[in-house]
Parts: sequence; structure tokens; C-alpha cells
Amino acid sequence: MCQCQQGHRHNDIFDELINLLTAKMEKIIEETTKILFKSLQQKTKKIEQTISSVENLINDDATSSSSFLDNDEDIQIVNNKNRNQPTTTTTKPTKTK
Repeated sequence: MCQCQQGHRHNDIFDELINLLTAKMEKIIEETTKILFKSLQQKTKKIEQTISSVENLINDDATSSSSFLDNDEDIQIVNNKNRNQPTTTTTKPTKTK
């Protein structure tokens, strides 16, 4: 067997090995990509649900606030503290023996 044929066999073996390793890497990349996309979809769904919940809370709050403000009554702030109110002093009763 000449050197040329032996080199050709080595090249064939290397090509087969490279093809096998390439196929294995492609399979690993595909599986990893599927896992990543599934995880991303789940996180996206959770974010969308959170956004929807917050929007519902905002809409509910806006609806209740607008119905509260839609009535014809005036809103007044009342200061309950009377400025001329006298101060009171509390004393302890004395004990008798």
C-alpha cells in the first residue's frame, strides 16, 4: 500500500469523524434551542399575564375613581381641630390610706 492510499484512508476517517461530530453538535444545538425557546415562551406568557393583571387593576381603579368623582357632591376637606379649643390637664387621683 502506498503512502498516497494510506493518506486517503486517513482523510476518509477524519471526514467521517468530522461528519459524526458535526451531526452530534447540530442535534445538541437543536435540543438546547428548543429548551430555550420553551423557557422564553413561558416567561413571555407570565409577563403578559402580569401586564394584563396590572391593566385590569388600573382600569378597575380608574372606573371606581371616576364613579366616585362623577357624583354632584362637592368634596371638602374639613379641619377637625378647633384652634380656640382649650387644653385640658389630667391629674392623678391621690391615694388615701
